Amino acid sequence: MRWMQLPEFSLIIPVYQVKDYLVECLESVFCQIPAEVQVILVDDGSTDGSGETCDQYAQKYPQIEVIHQRNQGVAAARNAGLAVAKGEYLLFLNNDVKSINPDWLEEMLGVCQRPEVGGVGAKLIYPDNTIQHAGCVIGMGGIAGHMFVDMPADR
Repeated sequence: MRWMQLPEFSLIIPVYQVKDYLVECLESVFCQIPAEVQVILVDDGSTDGSGETCDQYAQKYPQIEVIHQRNQGVAAARNAGLAVAKGEYLLFLNNDVKSINPDWLEEMLGVCQRPEVGGVGAKLIYPDNTIQHAGCVIGMGGIAGHMFVDMPADR
């Protein structure tokens, strides 16, 4: 990956259970981001060792901050991460996401810096190679809905 001069950004990852997914997520992220990127892991009271895994990664990678809270929910976890985020841009990433494209962060930041853009999301693909969603549309399904659900990911 070719990182050019990038604006400061913070990754906020709420964590609750499913330690194996968390490890895959973190491994896929840390092989692709520069060391100066702030990463905030917010453990929401996991009982499967995910909280300890967050602490282990924080010892290995100095840019990680870990927040431990108890059963507050994903919105509260995101807000807790937001409270300590230093970046001009924020990336909210679920702990079950695994990067499959080495340029994904750079591409998302590039789109996000356009003045008419307020938020950017990636295409999320299920393990069976169908689309979980490829963006949200306001007004669909009453409030907002996901686009291209269950369609083949390679189209």
